[in-house]
Amino acid sequence: MTVEPRHAPGARWASGGIAVALVALLTGCAAEGADADPGAPSSPAPSPTPTWAEFGGEPLSRSVPSASPGASGSAAAVEAVEPVEPPESCAAAGVLEPISVVTDRLTEPQFTEVRTESRLECSWAGFSPDDGSEVVMVTYAPEGSVVEYPGHVPAAALGDPAFFTTEAVAELGGIASWRTGEMFSGADLHLPGMLVSISSNSAEVRGADLLGAVTATAAAVLPEGGAGAERGGVDRADGGSGADGA
Repeated sequence: MTVEPRHAPGARWASGGIAVALVALLTGCAAEGADADPGAPSSPAPSPTPTWAEFGGEPLSRSVPSASPGASGSAAAVEAVEPVEPPESCAAAGVLEPISVVTDRLTEPQFTEVRTESRLECSWAGFSPDDGSEVVMVTYAPEGSVVEYPGHVPAAALGDPAFFTTEAVAELGGIASWRTGEMFSGADLHLPGMLVSISSNSAEVRGADLLGAVTATAAAVLPEGGAGAERGGVDRADGGSGADGA
């Protein structure tokens, strides 16, 4: 005679209940999958806030791209600015005083200046026991700017979220772009005839200070002091112009 365990009926009921629950769960998941529209677009992830927005930068205007030099139909042909020779020295560029807002945060920085026919480099290097090497560099180069004349905004810049403007940048007749790297971050100031760049790998240096140092030194290296406001500023996203002043 076969002896059946006392709790066997309850065990069989429990096993059956679990099976029923699993079937119901799977059936519900299948129904949800059937109701979902496979062709429905997924919600796009929100775009990250650009770094330059943290210190008052504005996107370039996308409504009225600037005309090319000599474009037909324009009231007067606009000539591209010839490349400007790099400054004779960092002191002549006027960078030493404005950049002190940034370099004073380094640990006993050592200053180095290198000038060639194609560029002027001004750098400050220090060493922090906690953060290691700290470097700030400002470079003036006749080549590399995407701006051909005051107020010029090339189409490539309009489509690149790294580019932006501020009132101070627009008054110089140029536009700016922000670079973020694994070690060095900084700003490029694209001016008529000159590219002014500043980079730093120090966590103590803020983006607003980097951009401020660039714009404060840029006017001295441009023809006529870089008075872009008198020759048409850069359109901002609000439809205004850097020529309208602060």
